[in-house]
Amino acid sequence: MKLIFISVLFISIRYVFSAKDKGMCFELDNLPKEAYLFSDEECNKIYICKSRNKGILGISDDIYNCFYRSGQVDGKFGAFDRIDPDQCMYKGRVTISGPCYYDSNGKDKIIDKLNSSPTVRFYDIDNNHALTEYGCCSYSRNDDASWMEHFFNRALHINEINIPGTHDSGTYDVQESGLGLNIIGAFADSFRKWWAKTQNLDIYEQLLHGIRYFDIRLETNKDKEIYLTHEKFDCTNKKTGKKNII
Repeated sequence: MKLIFISVLFISIRYVFSAKDKGMCFELDNLPKEAYLFSDEECNKIYICKSRNKGILGISDDIYNCFYRSGQVDGKFGAFDRIDPDQCMYKGRVTISGPCYYDSNGKDKIIDKLNSSPTVRFYDIDNNHALTEYGCCSYSRNDDASWMEHFFNRALHINEINIPGTHDSGTYDVQESGLGLNIIGAFADSFRKWWAKTQNLDIYEQLLHGIRYFDIRLETNKDKEIYLTHEKFDCTNKKTGKKNII
């Protein structure tokens, strides 16, 4: 992520990812017990589960022994009943401490002790436990997204505040050239990503990191749609694969 500073500001972010993206779910792989994380189709509920059964030759793929917040959920969730949590917006970042549990009541333990206090993204908070890729853990808030609160009671002018910003803020997913799987197409796509892509986080994720100044560049097409661009390199929404239309 390339940063622009109105003044100089260093943002320190600790983030440890402990899950493998398996498509339709996360497999929490740095834990002593089996655990999976997935969402319903509307991104309203994020479930954490104990067990997975792929069936004979991987024909079926059921996840069961699941929890939603403090309660255990009956039944199984097949591949068409769940979506990858990456398609949903996580709610922020927290610093967690062990132990961590399957349920937010802190009764069904996954891991007793963490080797550190990682700062991770969370999907839900219930009963003072944050649902993360380590399970439901005790937490403290990350200050990155709320740093401006520290200035509310101070008589400061805007030119006295260090405001972090990003360069070409919308270029986290620059559209491919569409020239196909050939040498020219591969070169064009590599050039786009090397020259035009300056961010690896989308706007929402940048906000969670405390970014408050955005370099937004816009174009329009014959259908009068306005979308993000970087000098003719169209920017797409990495969750939908479509142009980032305003």
